[in-house]
Amino acid sequence: MSMSEKALVPMQPDQENPYLDSADILIIGNGIAGLTAALEARTLAPDKRIVVITEQIHPTINTPALKQFAAGKLSREQLLAYPAGTEWQERIHVVTAHVEEIHARGKYVTLQGNRGFGYESLLLATGSSPNYLPANLPGRHFDGVIALHRLQDYMDLRRRLSEVSEVVVIGGGAHAIETVQCLLSLGVQVNWLIRSATLMPRILDEMASDMVLDGIRRAGAVVQAETEVTGIVGRVGCVAGVVTTQREMIPCQLVLTCTGTQPSMELARRCSIPLDSQRGILVDDHFRTNVPGIFAAGDVAAIKNPQTGAYETRAQWYAAV
Repeated sequence: MSMSEKALVPMQPDQENPYLDSADILIIGNGIAGLTAALEARTLAPDKRIVVITEQIHPTINTPALKQFAAGKLSREQLLAYPAGTEWQERIHVVTAHVEEIHARGKYVTLQGNRGFGYESLLLATGSSPNYLPANLPGRHFDGVIALHRLQDYMDLRRRLSEVSEVVVIGGGAHAIETVQCLLSLGVQVNWLIRSATLMPRILDEMASDMVLDGIRRAGAVVQAETEVTGIVGRVGCVAGVVTTQREMIPCQLVLTCTGTQPSMELARRCSIPLDSQRGILVDDHFRTNVPGIFAAGDVAAIKNPQTGAYETRAQWYAAV
C-alpha cells in the first residue's frame, strides 16, 4: 500500500497510535512557500520523510504569471513553478486531502473522515484567500463577478475574454494595476474604481499616484477615485453593469475584484494548543510559532517588522520564497 493510500485509511478508535502514517516533515499547502520549503528541506535533510498535504488539484504554479496566462501569453504548462515531476524526483510525497485539525500535543493532524497523519515538524503554509465584495452587496453572486486570486479564477477569466468588451475593475493596489494593464493590452474597455482619493496611499504620495493614474488614463482606462460599488445590475443572472456611489450606472460584462487578501487561518484556529495570531500566525525570525514543532511561512505568517515592532504578513511571491 502506498503512502497516499495509507493516509486515506480511516482511524480506528482502539488504535494504540493516533495516526496510521507519519512524516519527519509535514507541510500543509503546496503554494510556493510550501513547495520551496519542501525542496530546501530535502537538500538539508536527504534522508527525512517529507510529505505535503494540499487541497489544490494542480501542482505549484507561478502565481505572478497568472495575468499573462489570462491574456493568452502563457499556457498552463508554462505556469509551473518547478519542472513537472520535481516532487517525485526529490522524493516529496504529495497527498491531496483536507486537514481538519492539529493535535499539537500528540503531534498529528486529522484529515477529513477522521484519518490521522503524524509529524515531527509541521509547517503551515496555507496561503491566503481573497477579500470578496460585501455580503450584503446586491448582485454580488451574479455570473461574471470574479475575485481574481487562484488559477481557477484566471481560467474563468480567460474563457470569457473573447465575449467581453467592457470590464469594471475594483481595487487600489498593485494587483488592480496589473489587471487593468493586462485588460488594456487586449483592447478591453476598462472602468477602474478606486475607493481612496489616491492610488496605494500607504506607499505612494499624491504626486506619484497622479503620475501612475495619468499613465493608465492615457492608455485608455476610465479611472474613478473615491468611488465604490453600491450594487451590481444583472440580466438573466449575468452581470450587465454596476451602480456606484457617484450614482452612475456603468455597463459591463465582467466585474473583477482585486481588493487584497487575508491569511487563511481556518486550520490555525483548530489547533489543540492555541497558536498566537493577530492578522496571521505570529512567528519569530526562524518562522517558529509559539507551539513547539510547528512553523508557519508564506502569506499566513506574520513576521515582526524591526522598524515598527508590529507583526505583519507579507503576501508577495518572493517574500513567500
